[in-house]
This record gives sequence, structure tokens and C-alpha cells, in this order.
Amino acid sequence: MNKSLNVGFGVIIRRRRKLLKITQNELAAFSGLDRHTVVNIEKGIGNPSIDSLIALCKPLGLTMRLEVVQPQNGPSL
Repeated sequence: MNKSLNVGFGVIIRRRRKLLKITQNELAAFSGLDRHTVVNIEKGIGNPSIDSLIALCKPLGLTMRLEVVQPQNGPSL
């Protein structure tokens, strides 16, 4: 993922976690991830896998959608 996407996702995760009054340790336990991973994702650091992002979304009640769109003016695949 690019840096701005990482930062944007991290902001969403951190805001939602705080809204729900969940600690980073609790989110790590609920998602099955290491606390260090949660911290890095919230800071927009690293390159988290899609599986890690989905794991974080579930306990926070968030949905993640990935959309791949073919350009309208590009060659057909």
C-alpha cells in the first residue's frame, strides 16, 4: 500500500478504537495480531497484509472493501 493509504487506514482504526474505548492491547487480542503490529498500523508504518487489515476491522465493527476497476478508455482484458 502507499503511504497515504496506510496513514488514512491507521487514522480510521485509531479513531474507531478510541470511540469504542478499546486499548491497543485489547484490539490486538481481539484481532489475533501483535500489539506492535496494531501500533504500526495506527501510525501508518509498514505494509500490512489484507488479512491483517480485515482482522482489525472485525472487532471494530468496520467493513473493508477492495475494488478493482478496469479503465473505461483502456484496452479490454
